[in-house]
Amino acid sequence: MKNLLISLICASALVTPGIFGVVQPANAAVIGSNVLIKGSGPAVYWVAENGKRYAFPNIKTFWSWFSSDKFNDVHVINDQELATTPFGGVINYRPGAKLVKVQTSPKVYFVSRFGILHWVTTEALAATHYGADWKSKVEDIPDALFSTYTIGEPTKNAWEYNGGSEYNGVANPTHNLLDNLAVDALNIGLSKAEVTRGESVTLTASLATNAQIENVTIDIYDENKVAIKACANATKCNVQVALTGNEITKTFTAVATYTTPSGVKKLESNKTTLRLLMPQASFHGTVLVNSEVIATRNENPTVRVVATAMNPSAVDSDVTIRIYRAKDNALLTTCNGTVSCVATDSPVGLTGITKLGYFAIVNNTLGQSLSVATTDVDVLPSGWYPSFNSYTFTAGEYGTKTQATSEIEQQTSGVTLVNSVVSSQGSPISANDENFTIAPGTPVHIEATVAAKQNTDSMYVEIREQNGAVYAACTGTGTVTCKTDVNFQEQYKNHFFVIRVQDKNNQIREFRLANFVYVGGKEGFGGSVRILADKTSVKRGDTVYLSTKIMGETYPIAKLTTRIGELETGTLVLACNWTSECRTKTVLDSTLSTHRFYTYAVDDKGRELHASYAPQPVTIQK
Repeated sequence: MKNLLISLICASALVTPGIFGVVQPANAAVIGSNVLIKGSGPAVYWVAENGKRYAFPNIKTFWSWFSSDKFNDVHVINDQELATTPFGGVINYRPGAKLVKVQTSPKVYFVSRFGILHWVTTEALAATHYGADWKSKVEDIPDALFSTYTIGEPTKNAWEYNGGSEYNGVANPTHNLLDNLAVDALNIGLSKAEVTRGESVTLTASLATNAQIENVTIDIYDENKVAIKACANATKCNVQVALTGNEITKTFTAVATYTTPSGVKKLESNKTTLRLLMPQASFHGTVLVNSEVIATRNENPTVRVVATAMNPSAVDSDVTIRIYRAKDNALLTTCNGTVSCVATDSPVGLTGITKLGYFAIVNNTLGQSLSVATTDVDVLPSGWYPSFNSYTFTAGEYGTKTQATSEIEQQTSGVTLVNSVVSSQGSPISANDENFTIAPGTPVHIEATVAAKQNTDSMYVEIREQNGAVYAACTGTGTVTCKTDVNFQEQYKNHFFVIRVQDKNNQIREFRLANFVYVGGKEGFGGSVRILADKTSVKRGDTVYLSTKIMGETYPIAKLTTRIGELETGTLVLACNWTSECRTKTVLDSTLSTHRFYTYAVDDKGRELHASYAPQPVTIQK
């Protein structure tokens, strides 16, 4: 690719000397970086901070970055000095500056950072961002240089692209050089996931890259970290694999090593598992498997996995369920003669948020198997969880006072929450606005002010997510304002926030904010879920009935799980599977003054519907 680019630059008078007016000779050794240079030929280069020179392929690309007065800043060096400056590649259009297209295709693209192009699917979108005369702002990319760009996701909605942010996010071409490939750029997959013993299938690892990436090597490993194939100078690597001996499953992963303008990088792929295919001619049904985390602040987390055989064509006594941990295919438990099975796993050595996967295999007495079901869950290290149990799996009614409620009641009364704000791009996010959705990567501002009883009392304040992730930590005396800005990237996700305060006596108080953030997506997953409580005011010890309903869903109900939570304690009240309606009851016997219930639904891919609160909190009568 580099030889082709150099030939193109040398063969074309891309930017002629006359255009630049007067340029002064200079010594390359004292020029430094982030400067424009040229030799005796017509090509003009940008010297980046990595010491390499990058060529402007034509004058229009130059003008997307600089105005004409920048011509006077071009340094002329002798050809020998130019040759000693390594060639890095071609400069792409400045993000957001223009709309572009390739000469041989009518498709028009938005330009994002690192040379990523997004097809503009409608003329209305182009006009929204570039005005009614948007066609005058479309410029051609020569076919030979199109490979220096990367094709990203098509743009279908106006909020998916912000030309102003793209333009202002880079000050010069150095900022447009690739730092890292995206975390999902390396993917590994099987041509067939279930095989008979000894049957070979193709395992393929593919790296999505562009012209800025060099020296790519892909290594494929089995579950024991043994390298089974290495491919140098390739973005795709294939190998034949099979199950041998007594193997039921085998898991594979890949690691890519590559060089970017900023240095050598490594990237690990997803995992893929090859499974043994068992005949299903006379054994039918489906398997559902769920996982939840049980943990408190000072205890090691425990994962609870529940697998259920739905409508199996065998009597219960002839059914065997096995639950496995996916990362090492460890068998956690075997349940015989039942259609429901529970396993627990106690992960150790966690240093951060870790996604753990599990799968269940259901067999009959003939050795026939139902389709394998999988689940995964995010687990935090010990010490990252709240002081009460906020992740307990609940399969039935939420009864009388729980440990969570008791601990809430025992929290310190020495601090108060004065004010809190959750906003996005200057707009406050209200808990009552069930249609408020932000796009992935949109900044979210979280701010809270807390006060101690005495102005001289010291405090330690954290802004957390309900799952225990800490976004900001602040200290002070008397009154403390803590704030942070967070960019949430995962699509279809609700985020609930907690203000955690430790007073001068090391006592804890947690304030759970009613305002939450929902990150939308582009895949068409939709619907809404609503929750109602049959009472809004009760005496202590009274029973409240809760009901939810999913409406307008675009995903099979059988793959959705509805969850009901309580804001003040952060507990999961109930999880309902395979139904659009969920009902339960709870006894409000705590000393808390209010109880606010919310609900959301999650599918088998981990995507969530927009959360919703009950219209009014349930208050406890004095």
